[in-house]
Amino acid sequence: MRKNVLPLNPPSPAPVLSEALLRQIIERSKDLIAVLGRDARITYMNPALVSWCDGQLSDRTFEAPDFRFHSLLSDSERKSFEEILGNLSSSKASETLRTGLHCEGHTIVIEWDFFPAAEDITIAIGKALSSKNDHGASPTHSRSDGNNGWSPASRNTIFNILDRITDGFFAIDRNWRVLYVNKEAERIARATRLEIVGRNIWEVAPETVGSTFYHKYHEAMEKGEPVSFVEYFPPFQAWFENYIYPSEEGLTIYFRDVSEKVAHEQARQETIEKLERLTTELARSNEELEQFAAVAAHDIKEPLRMIYTHLQLIRRKVRGNCEPDIESYIAQTLQSSQSLFELVNALLTYSRVGREQKPYVEVPLNEVVAIAKTNLMNAIEESKAQISSESLPTVLGDKIQLVQVFQNLISNGIKFCKERRPEIHIGAEEEAKFWIISIRDNGIGIDSAYFEKIFQVFQRLHSKAEFSGSGIGLASTKKIIERHGGRIWISSKLDQGSIFHFSLPKG
Repeated sequence: MRKNVLPLNPPSPAPVLSEALLRQIIERSKDLIAVLGRDARITYMNPALVSWCDGQLSDRTFEAPDFRFHSLLSDSERKSFEEILGNLSSSKASETLRTGLHCEGHTIVIEWDFFPAAEDITIAIGKALSSKNDHGASPTHSRSDGNNGWSPASRNTIFNILDRITDGFFAIDRNWRVLYVNKEAERIARATRLEIVGRNIWEVAPETVGSTFYHKYHEAMEKGEPVSFVEYFPPFQAWFENYIYPSEEGLTIYFRDVSEKVAHEQARQETIEKLERLTTELARSNEELEQFAAVAAHDIKEPLRMIYTHLQLIRRKVRGNCEPDIESYIAQTLQSSQSLFELVNALLTYSRVGREQKPYVEVPLNEVVAIAKTNLMNAIEESKAQISSESLPTVLGDKIQLVQVFQNLISNGIKFCKERRPEIHIGAEEEAKFWIISIRDNGIGIDSAYFEKIFQVFQRLHSKAEFSGSGIGLASTKKIIERHGGRIWISSKLDQGSIFHFSLPKG
């Protein structure tokens, strides 16, 4: 808590301001305002405060005789508030208390300013330091006990409130004459009321003539409808959020400095634009790399095929007529050429994923599994693998690429199974928006430390002497699944087999 000794008697306002207009100003303030009567009973809440508490406070609760400001506070905050009430009754000083306003299951941090306005009347004005939502520019209702919570010294009470509102505001009549400015408006304008009130607004601020401010004020006056806008004001080198409300008497204008908010938004927008540019550049770079890989792989295949063919011819001619070491060198070179040829083919397959954009069609996964098993017939027969599957769904996708997914995962289940008969089971589970497909094997398993690594290009956990392969199969599988709008992951333990899971959106 802190004390701020402030005068209770406000400067004399322009006499043409009606009490109805003054109350309307308070109704439209975004500060949280409550008028407290005897025993801190809430006799008035402005729409901004009501909107924070809507849902928490029913009309019946509000109208109860014991509805007091304490209802908005926690036990510890009530003790501090009671101390404040004691201080207010013995002095003319204001008191400040920071609280958590508990509404709709949320806690909003509020800094309250309490001050005595008249006998048995205390004004509470709160500023939200954290927001649950935007309570809007045009609140339409408030709550009171029937007499609006004003004392007989109503105008004094109103002016006390107006000077505590944290937004700057001023009122002008239909001849553009300034009727009233509050203290915050004085502070922002760097001028006193005596210098502003009673003068034509366009004489007070001639630099606004012809600006957005000028046109928006005229629009509100002519159409009789509220106007809001955010605009930069060069004389103050600041951005202001403005709310203009017309009435029979003229306009009331609320404004607040939002330069920091605008700067944050501009920085956020610049970051978004930068990320979008980087994303576009990255996509273009990836496309160029994929095209390069495809072209390079295609161009490498023919020389490789020629090397392999010529080495086979040389081996036939020199077989039995050269030193054993030379025959061994030729055999090793042939094996390396064959491995490189397989790697180039795998690289071509990987580069095609995403480049060949075919329209998705309905694909029965039972048919996909059947095709994959046919393609792997030799490996299945040689290993005597047992492959079972449940009834699988139909999804939207690229049939050829989905065959590749199942073929890669079934092939891995067969390949990475030592000294036992491979057993592979394919199942499916339905979720709200996806089908979750699982392919379980009884192979050697994978350590959890490598769950992410295995889906990267050219990542191998075993030497080629142990298990053949290019190191691209799972990377291609991941790329295909993600292109279809799903994801792939694994659960596995060493020597206990693996389960590859992947999701596919429902058709």
